[in-house]
Amino acid sequence: MTSRRSLGRLLCVVVVVMATLTACGSGNLADNLAEGTTQPDLQITIGDGSGDGAGIAVNGDDSFQISTDEGEMQLGIDEAPDWLPSDFYLPPDFHFVGSSSNTTTGTLEFGGVSSSLGIDELLPDLRDHLVNAGYELIGEDAVNHQIVLAKNGVGLITLGTSEGMLGFPDDTGLSAVIEQNADIEEARLEHQPEAVSEGEAVVTVEGTEYRVAGECRIDGHASVFGSTDGTTTLDVDTSMTPTYAAGSMIDFSVDPPIFLTMNTSLPGGEDIQVETGASGFSATGPMTDGLDSTQPLVNGSIVVTCG
Repeated sequence: MTSRRSLGRLLCVVVVVMATLTACGSGNLADNLAEGTTQPDLQITIGDGSGDGAGIAVNGDDSFQISTDEGEMQLGIDEAPDWLPSDFYLPPDFHFVGSSSNTTTGTLEFGGVSSSLGIDELLPDLRDHLVNAGYELIGEDAVNHQIVLAKNGVGLITLGTSEGMLGFPDDTGLSAVIEQNADIEEARLEHQPEAVSEGEAVVTVEGTEYRVAGECRIDGHASVFGSTDGTTTLDVDTSMTPTYAAGSMIDFSVDPPIFLTMNTSLPGGEDIQVETGASGFSATGPMTDGLDSTQPLVNGSIVVTCG
């Protein structure tokens, strides 16, 4: 594996090489261009001779490549990287600006621009063509100009557009990230649209039962309930490890009022049992007195039914 020191030396060489080529513009390089010739390609390899090294290739057309044993990066090369799937649609006028690959993480990236499609047109065009080619639309964010797709054998693809890109201020920029090792099922859950429905919570505290109506909001990871009268809440997030749950119940009908909370991050929280499903969710375990933390814990549960 290329060491941090080797990579640092490599980046320094990139700066020196680019500066040298720029400086040569007033001398031999300018003469070559006037004569219709180009600067010869330059290649530099850094390593110990054992093949464990990094390299730079600076081409006569001002494009360059950086390669290490973990992957490569290329800039100024207007051609699709060889790892891009053959069925990956791009507009006919698409101009590649750069790409990179990391074999260690399985992450592939490329960027480029289109001059024929605006920022509100490019993503829908890509989405429609790629879905027709067998890619699955996982998520779409029109506000932030981003879509997420997936395909077995390719990975998880995140596409984002912007108004312009460095060097191309008047075109529509496209940035793409392909995660070859991503968990596609996890991505489906993460981008699952939020479902909102009426719900009911049943709170049981040492044999006493309270019933309250409210609203459920459930997406791929989070399940949230809030009662209409503001007395009861339950928030469950399965994306955290361990699963996070926090709930509360207030009874104003007695004096002093009862205020009980349960929270997996508080003392005793490790004993809270959480269950989630499409039709509801629940948390059962010790509850803390929210008005007087010196009071002993009590056993209780909050069971929410949705829809």
